Amino acid sequence: MEVQHIDFPERRDGYGAADTEKTPAGCRDRRGTAVGRSGCKPSPVCDHGIGDSQRSIVVEMMADGLHVYGDPVDTLANQPTFPWHMENLRTYITATSDFPQTATWRGAELKPYGAGAGMRGIPGDCYSPSRFVKAAYLNANYPQKESETENVVRMFRSLEGVVMIEGASRMGDGKFEKTIYTGCFSARTGNYYYAMYGDPSIRYVSLMDAEGASSDRLVVPEPRRS
Repeated sequence: MEVQHIDFPERRDGYGAADTEKTPAGCRDRRGTAVGRSGCKPSPVCDHGIGDSQRSIVVEMMADGLHVYGDPVDTLANQPTFPWHMENLRTYITATSDFPQTATWRGAELKPYGAGAGMRGIPGDCYSPSRFVKAAYLNANYPQKESETENVVRMFRSLEGVVMIEGASRMGDGKFEKTIYTGCFSARTGNYYYAMYGDPSIRYVSLMDAEGASSDRLVVPEPRRS
């Protein structure tokens, strides 16, 4: 099972932010083979993302030690290594969200069918390098938002572009991989937002509900609709 997850703080620590200028995109696989902040099993690469409202870094634990990189695209994905993913982005430097212009080939005037032609070539398959490219493209082109609500929507809509749909990608054990939930967190308000595979409605729980609770008591916040 695959999980998409971003710590999404607001003008504080963690990836990007609600109410900030950056909204990252990344994925975590519960099995530890995809990228996330925790739960990595021994593998050629185990990645973690760390950041604030100004920048993000990627920390990769590899056989030869710890590698730390700046993450200018605020995007994280599975193997290969982060430098490989960044180098691969150069393949798509002509991609644009701009409306295509009419072209002339000798005597033929070629008019666009509509918007979206500039995105031709951006991959849409489930392979890790492809998902990194599409997530980075969507994150780079999504208009900047101001409020927490707008940025939460931005995060969920961006990651919908790289969601794992059941039936599209079979794993080595014969089972289909799928994104079982997507979540983000605002450090300023203490709200954790999530959506499940079987119910895409965005809900949240407030960690402030546990404020002042005894350390030996389990607090289960009541889910609310976003």
